Amino acid sequence: MFLGKYYLRIALCTPLFGTLLLTGCNSDNNDDWGVEVPDSNQVRYTFQEKGASSKASVVETDDAVPFRWDESDQVTMWVGQNESNVSPYVFRTESGGVGSAQFEAFLPRETESLYYYGFYPAVEDEISEVTVSVPVDGTIRQSIPDNSSHLAPYRVMYAPAVRRETGGTILEGVIFNHLTSLFVFDITNIRAESIHVSEIRVKASQPIFYDQATYLPGSGSEEVNVISNPVKEIVLALGNDVSGLPISGQNGKLRAFLPLIPTASLAGVSVSLAMRVDDRLLESLSLMADELEAAGVDRFQAGHYYHFYLDIDGANVTWDMDKSVDAWELGGIIDIPLK
Repeated sequence: MFLGKYYLRIALCTPLFGTLLLTGCNSDNNDDWGVEVPDSNQVRYTFQEKGASSKASVVETDDAVPFRWDESDQVTMWVGQNESNVSPYVFRTESGGVGSAQFEAFLPRETESLYYYGFYPAVEDEISEVTVSVPVDGTIRQSIPDNSSHLAPYRVMYAPAVRRETGGTILEGVIFNHLTSLFVFDITNIRAESIHVSEIRVKASQPIFYDQATYLPGSGSEEVNVISNPVKEIVLALGNDVSGLPISGQNGKLRAFLPLIPTASLAGVSVSLAMRVDDRLLESLSLMADELEAAGVDRFQAGHYYHFYLDIDGANVTWDMDKSVDAWELGGIIDIPLK
């Protein structure tokens, strides 16, 4: 799959990062692991995550940016006999991994793993619903250029229920899917001098953006249930302070990432962008409602990338709308190289 330079190639307007297949080892013998079970009434359960492209954060290497599981990442799996008899257990990966990561938990020996489903990030209580919060007011901050590690708390995922005839300590057939959308901003500084960008704003002519929703793990639903009132603007803060992140002159580049709860309908809605550059707010032109309609983009959906190509030149932000929306419409491929 990977030859020469390493990239994660992802089709736009298809499920974001694909799906995540969780499989396991083929032995129930705890001695094979070389670890001591903490309680004689517990059994070690595992799964091997091999779909690393599903994870929220990005590996920062010279050549590659596969999505990864981080050290100590946790998911909750509800495991039991049937849909009315499950209990939550937190599974943890000790070292994370790129391309693969092993998760484990110790469950009661009497556990019947005939029915199970999952959620990320982990929740420990036996709750009926999970509250999903994705701030729209600039609370989300990307501190490192070309890095998406700030996404992890907001890139919620669910694993639909798996029903099987025979139990075991390996949870197989688990597939995680994303419940949020992702904006990717590809910014080029055309100016001769370097600049600092401290925020990016996506604006809509009508309220379409939400900051809170709920999700019921195991429900089979493919989307969250929004519980907040929509607003017209969503903001990403950049840098560790008000000065923002630097972009060098003469075609210096910056890539930024903003998660969002899937939006309300875009019918009749126009969209524009603004960036705060050296403490000045620069505006782009608007992408009109009829252009979005012609492209077949009716909302920003769960599990999708939306890539924005932006140039800063003089006192304006130039948004290459054709290139952006063509990718949204046609399912173009994007590479995500990191410095």
